[in-house]
Amino acid sequence: MNTIRSVERAIKVLLYICKNSVPAGLSQISRGVELDKTTTWRLLATLEKENMVQQDPVTKKYIPGANISNLFNTWRSDVRKVARPYLEGLLHETGETVCLIVAVGLERLCIEVLQSDQKLSAIQTIGYRAPIYKGASGRVLLAYRPIEEVEKILDKTGLEQSTPQSVTNREIYIRELEKTRERGFAATSGDLLMGLSAVSAPIFDKKKDLASALVVKGSQARMSNSIISKVSESVLTTANAISARLGSNKLDPLIH
Repeated sequence: MNTIRSVERAIKVLLYICKNSVPAGLSQISRGVELDKTTTWRLLATLEKENMVQQDPVTKKYIPGANISNLFNTWRSDVRKVARPYLEGLLHETGETVCLIVAVGLERLCIEVLQSDQKLSAIQTIGYRAPIYKGASGRVLLAYRPIEEVEKILDKTGLEQSTPQSVTNREIYIRELEKTRERGFAATSGDLLMGLSAVSAPIFDKKKDLASALVVKGSQARMSNSIISKVSESVLTTANAISARLGSNKLDPLIH
């Protein structure tokens, strides 16, 4: 099949920026997509013109643009619309970044973010993708699937070591999924990024299907074990409230 090379390259640049958890400069993007700086700059200029990426005027680094957010306005819009006021409440209560994450193939995708204004906060953007098994939300997205399906997914993805704290042993990871189902939430520290802690709980829809993973993430220095325990209760309560609003009665057994 014939393809358009310039379009392929532009998509490659756009996906690199969306997958990156922090703003990226021209040199970093150029290396990441394996293109020369001149070509990368031209692609970025075109994407910026179409509001697909946005360049910080001070740092000159790039993040996903407004039109990337617009692409996701209809993606699980039912969940996003219902969840929004609850996310705002959770942000106010915890002071940490709040996100909605969904599964797309072998990846997890961020479809909603309320950003913390704390100095050391987790930077997250709508459209950010990561391997489906990564982090607290990844464990929630997989915990409620049949073990046979999980095994097939892990056969394809493996368990990559992103940090020294990443779980790379499949047996240990499967036990963590079982623990997630038992207590109704997942908590990780330094699994995807060093210095980052996260707590996630499932949101179910009226069909009792897993609609999304609700996540609170912040600095590992701030989120001690005692704080994570309190945040977990808040995340569980909020996830269950959203599930109820979506018409689900499949709520966490530890609360109901």
